[in-house]
Amino acid sequence: MIEIGKKPTKPAEFLELSMGKFLTGKKFEEAGFLNALEQEKWSDYLGKKVAIRAHHIAILPPWAFMMVMAKLYPYCAVIGYGDSHNPIVVYSETKDL
Repeated sequence: MIEIGKKPTKPAEFLELSMGKFLTGKKFEEAGFLNALEQEKWSDYLGKKVAIRAHHIAILPPWAFMMVMAKLYPYCAVIGYGDSHNPIVVYSETKDL
């Protein structure tokens, strides 16, 4: 069992979603970001465990991560932040992973 906000002790297989996917080039632009969110096919993540990963070049506002999580929420079984090997779980449909 894993608790929300705790790192899993056993790595699970997570699909990594880089925030860079929603950027315009190497910088964050709000209009481009919001447009990219609307263009994404969120149903592709249905029932999956997804780790939202920050972009290594651009500085992103905290609300950008919340927007991505809000888009993933209706589809994903588990959502975490960080890398796919050991993300911090912030949402799980069940308490058991």
